[in-house]
Amino acid sequence: MFFYPPLFESKHVIVQKKNEVKIQDLNNFRNRTLVLPDQYSVVEKIRKKHPSINIELEKNDLECLKKVNSGIYDAYVGPKAVIHYLINKNNLKNLSVSSEIDLTYSPGFAVTKKDLILQSIIEKSFRSISNKEKKAILDNWLFNVVTPFYEKQVFGFGCHF
Repeated sequence: MFFYPPLFESKHVIVQKKNEVKIQDLNNFRNRTLVLPDQYSVVEKIRKKHPSINIELEKNDLECLKKVNSGIYDAYVGPKAVIHYLINKNNLKNLSVSSEIDLTYSPGFAVTKKDLILQSIIEKSFRSISNKEKKAILDNWLFNVVTPFYEKQVFGFGCHF
């Protein structure tokens, strides 16, 4: 495989319900249940570093967040950029980030070494995007989810026609 540099980097964070006592780090995670996405590398990293933590597995990041939001599990750990996007997009308003931990998420691309045409296409694509455009893409898709005006709580209140 030919690996390309990461597209961005995001710290992992602990997510809990807003009204819970905040967990500052995973060393103080006694008598609680952490939910993680099945078959993600973060599962093995946390199990290795914190073998005493009770971990349950769900299908993906969104399912984990929904289960914490509904109170089934106590907390979730995942990439801050992805969490921010999913919480806002799926209206999971009962959740908040408790703290950052010492893991990072750095997604990237890989192409088989034999596929020279695809490698060339990806190389040209990466070179054609300016740093300003990369920032705009990341801001739009990962960090700033725009809520349509009609979905905002203030819509319809105090309006004079």
